[in-house]
Amino acid sequence: MLLQTGRYQDAVRAASEARQLLAEGMSPDHWRTGWAGVIEGAALAKLNDFEAAEPLLVDGLALIEASPSAGIARTEATKQYLQALYGASGRTAAAGNSMLSPNN
Repeated sequence: MLLQTGRYQDAVRAASEARQLLAEGMSPDHWRTGWAGVIEGAALAKLNDFEAAEPLLVDGLALIEASPSAGIARTEATKQYLQALYGASGRTAAAGNSMLSPNN
């Protein structure tokens, strides 16, 4: 909700805290931990902190894709966040990466 309402600093703080709690309570490799990282990364990208955002989004995508229970909607949302990051940072070639194509 914070991300969708443009409260990016708040979204970074909340998602970072959630990611830490999930990593401790579940596992650093659980898809829910990855999803918290995705939200953190998406908010960081909106704040133009592309260097910090990219690994959170890439790692989160790997965790989400590895777990069927994460769902297709989270996979597609993460790919869209990555495409937005690459577009905003001027890395349009990376945005066209086949990894980011739907249903891959």
